[in-house]
Amino acid sequence: RCINDLWFLKAIFLTFLIVVLVEKCFKGNLFVYFILSLLTLMLPKNYNLAYYGYLLPFYIIGFKFGTKTKIWNNSLSRKNRLIIFVLCALAYILMLVFFHKDNYIYTTGLCVIDCERGTVNQLLIDSYRIVVATVGCIMMLEGCSLINKQRKFIAFLSNKTMVIYIITASVFTYVPQLIKRMAVRVLFERIPSVIIDLLLFIPLSIILILFSLLCEYIIKKIRMSALLFGK
Repeated sequence: RCINDLWFLKAIFLTFLIVVLVEKCFKGNLFVYFILSLLTLMLPKNYNLAYYGYLLPFYIIGFKFGTKTKIWNNSLSRKNRLIIFVLCALAYILMLVFFHKDNYIYTTGLCVIDCERGTVNQLLIDSYRIVVATVGCIMMLEGCSLINKQRKFIAFLSNKTMVIYIITASVFTYVPQLIKRMAVRVLFERIPSVIIDLLLFIPLSIILILFSLLCEYIIKKIRMSALLFGK
């Protein structure tokens, strides 16, 4: 089960290959990226292809616009960055209120053809995922830039994503089972998901990230990092 939940590692590798191909053969043409992003909406659920397609737009956004937005952000005054952070934080919390289980890629998939909820509803769900994630990322980036304009903390975490993902994905695999065994599932179903996210899962995610960094530090100290993660 843990191995299957690490689909992200395969997905990001395939996405990387697609981006390299477009950059080499089409000189990074944005229209080609746009067409590829639309084609992901037709991927079937077999072999986790929907998960891979779900990742592609985010990878493209980060690859094509990450550096440009960083330069633009660094040119902003602290006041303007604070305004962007507050607006994104409010929008993110508001959108989480309307976020439910049908919005998860694991629940509804990605394909808009012959889908159970209809083409229009599925397209709205797919678009909503991208908007929520993008606003959340901007909120986090601007929040960190207010603390450190150069976003060194984000850069530090980005170099640790491999070990963070492996540990957090493995832990969250068993969280639902743990909740069920603790007989608190009925209680959770009565609480709005946004409250659970803000009071439980977000703090838990922060704890797991810190725990992952501690694990990586220990692994390096006992000289096992090259064996587990490569040089």
